[in-house]
Amino acid sequence: MFLFVLLSSALSINDDLPFDDDNLDEQNGPNKRQTRKYIQPQENETDSNATNKVKRQRLPLSQLIGVREYIFAGIALIYLLFYIFGKVSIEYQQKIIRNLFRLQLSYDFAFIQSKFMKRSNHHYEFYITGRSGYIGGIVSIAFSKRCDPIGWLIDTILRKKNNLNIDLVYAPPENLHGFIRFSSQPSHSNYSIGIKEFENAGIHCYSDLEDSTAPFIELVQSYLQKHKDTVKLIEISDMYQGDLVETGTTGARFEFEFNRASQIDEDVAKFVVALSDAFLGVVSNRELMKNNKNNRVSLMRNLQ
Repeated sequence: MFLFVLLSSALSINDDLPFDDDNLDEQNGPNKRQTRKYIQPQENETDSNATNKVKRQRLPLSQLIGVREYIFAGIALIYLLFYIFGKVSIEYQQKIIRNLFRLQLSYDFAFIQSKFMKRSNHHYEFYITGRSGYIGGIVSIAFSKRCDPIGWLIDTILRKKNNLNIDLVYAPPENLHGFIRFSSQPSHSNYSIGIKEFENAGIHCYSDLEDSTAPFIELVQSYLQKHKDTVKLIEISDMYQGDLVETGTTGARFEFEFNRASQIDEDVAKFVVALSDAFLGVVSNRELMKNNKNNRVSLMRNLQ
C-alpha cells in the first residue's frame, strides 16, 4: 500500500523515467519534445570544486544523543540492575532452602535431587523418593517477581509472597479413601461425599475422616503456633490433583507462604512428613474406609 502511494507521488524530471519515452514523444509530436544540451564543465570549475571540498567535522555527543536516547538508556539500566539484584537474591534464598531440605528430608527419603531444576527465573524444583508407602514427591519454590521492575511493582501492590509447594504421592498397601483439607480461605465442594467442616482448628478444616481428624488438627495447631500465617493450603486425599497427578491419585499437597528464607526452618519438613504419615495410618480404620468408598461410588453413579 505504501509502495503505491510513493510511486503515485513520484515526479519525473525531463528524461528521468524508468522506461523509454519514445512512445511519449510520438504522442506529443516532434515539436513538443524537449532537448537537453550537455554542458562540459570548464577546467577552472573542476579545480575549484576539488579544492573547495567540505572537510569532515566531528559532532559533539550531545548532538548525536537526545533526550529520548537518554530515557531509553536509563530504563535499560534500571532493568539490568533489577535483574542482577533479583538473581542474587533468588540464588541466596534458594541456597538456604535447598541445603535445609537436603539435610532434613535425607532422614526420611533415600534419594533427594542434589540441585534445583530451573523452570523460570522465579520457579525452581527438585524431586525426592525412596520411602516406604510413597512413590515420590516434588518440592518447588516460586519466588515473587523481582527480576524486573514491572513484575516487582505488581507483586508489591498485590502483596504476593514467595510460595513453597510440596507434593507427595502415596503407594498405600491397600485402598485408602479419605479427604482432609486445611486452607487459609474458606472453600466448599459441589459434591456431597460426607465432608464436614471442623471449627476451632485455627484454620479452615474440611474432612470426612470423622473422629480420626483430631490428630491432624493437633499437628496443624501446634505448627501454626510457631509459624503463624504461613500455611496456605494442605490437602491430603485419594482425589489428589497436584503436580504429580499423572503418577498417582492418592497424595498430599502442601502450600506455604513466606517473605524470607529464614521463615522456612527444619520444622517444615518434619511437619510435612508427620502429617503425611498420619494419613497413611488412617487405613487401619477399615469401617471408615468402607464408608468413604461407598460414598465415592455413589457419587460416581450420580455423575454418570
